[in-house]
Amino acid sequence: MKTAIITGGAGTSAGGSGRYISEKLAGQGYFISIWDIQDEAGEKLAAEIRAGGGRAAYVSCDVREEAQVQSALTETLSMTGRVDALVNNAFWHALEQPPLHEVTLEDWDAHLSINLRCHFIVCKYVIPHLLKQPESVILNIGSTGARRGEDGYAAYSAAKAGLESLTRSIAAQYGRDGLRCCCLVPGLVLGEEMEAMAEQMPPVKASFDRIDRHSLLSRGHGDGKCVADAAAFLISDAARWITGESIVLDGGTISHGSPWADGRSR
Repeated sequence: MKTAIITGGAGTSAGGSGRYISEKLAGQGYFISIWDIQDEAGEKLAAEIRAGGGRAAYVSCDVREEAQVQSALTETLSMTGRVDALVNNAFWHALEQPPLHEVTLEDWDAHLSINLRCHFIVCKYVIPHLLKQPESVILNIGSTGARRGEDGYAAYSAAKAGLESLTRSIAAQYGRDGLRCCCLVPGLVLGEEMEAMAEQMPPVKASFDRIDRHSLLSRGHGDGKCVADAAAFLISDAARWITGESIVLDGGTISHGSPWADGRSR
C-alpha cells in the first residue's frame, strides 16, 4: 500500500492546508501517516479519514526533535512497511515580529528550526526509505515570503528561501534514483477561522481588501483546498517529469506590478 507522510498534517493554519492534503491523498488511495503535535486534532482527522473509507493513522511527533522523527518513522513503517511520498508541511511564524535589529537570536533560531531545520531532519531519515521505491517524491511547502521582502518576517522568509534551495539540492542528488523533489509556494491562504476573525477586526479586513485590489489577479483568496489540489498533482504520476521546481500558488500576486492595480477596470 502506498504511504504518504505528511508533517503538520493535522494543522488548521494556512487555511487547513495540512488537513486538506491529508484528505486529498487519502482519497487517492494513499495510507496517510499524519505527523503533528496537535494530538486531539490529529487523532480526529485520522478517524474521519478511516470513517470515510480511507486509511490513516496519527503519529505524535515534534519534527524539530531528531529522536521523535526516528520514532515516528519506525511507527509508520511498522504499519505499512514503506514510504512513497513525503510532504514537509510543518511550519510556524510569529504573528507579530519586530524589526530585524530587534530580533533575538532565540526568535531567529525558532523560525529556522520549524521552517527549515526540521525538514532536513525528516528528509535525512525518510529519504533512505523513499529510495527503496522505483518512484517516489518529496513535496516541500514553501511561501511567497521567500520571493519578496516582507516587513517584519525576515527570519521566516529566509527559512522558506532556504527550503527552496534544499528542494533543488535533493532533486539534483537523488533524481537518477527515482526520487523527485518539488516545492509548492503558496501566497496568502485563508480559511474560515481567519475570515471570521477578519470580519471582527476592521484593520485586518481592510488589509485583505487591499490585497484583493492591489495584488490578486484571481477572484478571491486561495484556501487549503487549492493547496491540496496542487499538492496532489505534484505528487501524482501526471507530474512525473517535474522535479527541482518551485511552483508558485498565489493567484498571480507576485507576478505583476501591483501599483498599477487601480488602472484595471475590474
